[in-house]
Amino acid sequence: MTCDAVLRRIRGDDLEALLGLYKHLYDDDLPEVAPGARAAVWGEILQDDAHYYLGAFVGERLVASAFVTVVPNVAAAAERSPCLACAAVRCCCTSARVQDAMRA
Repeated sequence: MTCDAVLRRIRGDDLEALLGLYKHLYDDDLPEVAPGARAAVWGEILQDDAHYYLGAFVGERLVASAFVTVVPNVAAAAERSPCLACAAVRCCCTSARVQDAMRA
């Protein structure tokens, strides 16, 4: 099996693709929110170095995502380490590819 997916950080202009992926994955529609509410939260996430999304893209299509939270960790050489919460995802991406995408 080959993996044609490119793993990278999801950018500000990828919000609609991310919401489209969620709509595809979940049976229920996304809840109604006030106009601009999702964009406001998205802006907060983009400005926060401790939270971000990784996405697997095949061509221009987002096919999987993971929310990453970077947390202080006293057990791992007292460094900040990433915790992944995957939403979609059987992806053939190795941990090295995840680490590379987090640095990008």
